[in-house]
Amino acid sequence: MKKGKIPHTYVIVFGIVVLAAVFTWFIPGGQFDRKRVSIGEGTREVIMSDSFRYVKYSANMADFSALFDGFEDKADIIVFILIIGGAFWIMNNSRAIDVGIYSFLSFTKKIEHKKATETHWRKQHHYYFHYVIVQHFWRCVRNE
Repeated sequence: MKKGKIPHTYVIVFGIVVLAAVFTWFIPGGQFDRKRVSIGEGTREVIMSDSFRYVKYSANMADFSALFDGFEDKADIIVFILIIGGAFWIMNNSRAIDVGIYSFLSFTKKIEHKKATETHWRKQHHYYFHYVIVQHFWRCVRNE
């Protein structure tokens, strides 16, 4: 038995937009009246209760152009996202991120190796240093 494939995200979003546009032809639209209210340092627009009324709506093909109007209105954000995506694509294909991570790990491995070597040397020579300090102490005590 074959499992059903989930459609692509863009197909789902476009389907929701079309469904919402179709619903506007059958579900009546309405709106509330609004008024400005002073709150603290600024003003705010609030909805007046019991002011709902239905508005006349004429269905036309302009509903389907809303997507393109949105693209036109927010073109600066869309271009910015495309540029950032392109920059990450270039860095990924040139392996710049991989090389940077590898060089960072190599550097930290060298530091860790250096610390491990120093620690090993100290452990080996700990008793010798202890012997030298004790000998020095007794020489001072004896005034040699």
